[in-house]
Amino acid sequence: MNTINICMKFTHSHTFSSICIVLLLALQLNLTVQAAPPLPFIVTYKASYGNFNAEAARQMTFEEQSNTYTLQAEIKLILLGNTLSSITETSIFHWHDELPVPIRYDYVQKGLGGRKHSVEFDQEAHTVHYNNNESIGSLALNGMVLDDMSAYLYLRQQLREGATEIHFDAVDRDTIKPYHYRVMEKTILSTMLGNFETVKLARVRLDNPERVTEIWLAEDFDYVLLKLLQVEPDDSTIRLDVDSASLAGKPLTGL
Repeated sequence: MNTINICMKFTHSHTFSSICIVLLLALQLNLTVQAAPPLPFIVTYKASYGNFNAEAARQMTFEEQSNTYTLQAEIKLILLGNTLSSITETSIFHWHDELPVPIRYDYVQKGLGGRKHSVEFDQEAHTVHYNNNESIGSLALNGMVLDDMSAYLYLRQQLREGATEIHFDAVDRDTIKPYHYRVMEKTILSTMLGNFETVKLARVRLDNPERVTEIWLAEDFDYVLLKLLQVEPDDSTIRLDVDSASLAGKPLTGL
């Protein structure tokens, strides 16, 4: 029996009416929390990529007129003050029924190793069109399929719902691949901005277990990414550590 039916049953009791008002308000509050859309943010990181120093940033904006979000991540490899290579990833998506609905994804690498690819989602036709370094094709969408960037918003929502094993499909260049993240622990993370309560996740790769990816998300600040550590099979590492951050226009500060 749900909360509403219980309240209707005891509608003539003042005591139970008071209890039901509290229960209904709590239920309404819980639904509001669960349905909350993601908040815009801007984060910069101190970064490294192998033996190179790097600059990195992530930001998400919301365009009210088109009802779309844009999530962008950028990393630049720096040597003696010069940019050797830069990677920019951009995802444009809607937010519907507490989930990201991808529209377009772009990956652009300039300088060393220059390359690019893009993905366009046709949700009505259940099709995704890709352009991978001028190799063009289409894939069928069976159920929810994300891109590399909008997947972060799915992780966020799953964590809000208490998931500990998170599975989803995402487009990887010209294929659709299954992804699996595991919640490892909740921990206090010390950063340049203070200490934060975080959720640590690890990507599970059965096909390539030597590549390790771990991320730390701020539990009390809409699961903003505070730290990333990726170890490649050759033992080179990619690392991001938060340097500055704002959420919904307000600076992030820890304890």
